[in-house]
Amino acid sequence: FTVDRGGVVVAGVGVYGGAGTYDYELELLDDVSNTNNDASHGQRWNSLQLTRGSFGPDDCQADDIVELMFDYPVYIKENVKYAIRLRNHGGRTSNGDGGVSSVKGPDGVTFTFSTCSLNFNGTTPTRGQIPYILYFSNPQDSESQASSKAMVEAQARRSTLTLAGAIVSRSAELLALA
Repeated sequence: FTVDRGGVVVAGVGVYGGAGTYDYELELLDDVSNTNNDASHGQRWNSLQLTRGSFGPDDCQADDIVELMFDYPVYIKENVKYAIRLRNHGGRTSNGDGGVSSVKGPDGVTFTFSTCSLNFNGTTPTRGQIPYILYFSNPQDSESQASSKAMVEAQARRSTLTLAGAIVSRSAELLALA
């Protein structure tokens, strides 16, 4: 998946469960194959976080979905391709059909989903185990950083002018005494 703006932080995912108990590995990866503009080697993945655990029927919410959280939230960069890999060990689970290739969240962030070279079980953007991504965002991050920088620069100018004024004033006093 990719996102269309910065300030997005992924905390976990919703996963289809089933009647049994499951041991899982949940991993978030980013595609580093485009960092050197070298598309000849296909996708190369870098693991950002790997979480392990287990869940059972009691952990499932509505529609046999359990929410699995990463150990810590992961900041997502704009227009970088990410993959979420779930290795589920146990019996059969439910799955979802009819997924879409692009979703706009209530905060205006657009997630775009595509096929992944890590897939070996038939999962596609329209069919699979992960019905949703648990995320939060601060779309104002880049704007607030810019306004913070502007405030710091303005304060630095005021301090410099105050210091220069004090130097000129002291110099005038010293010249008057000489």
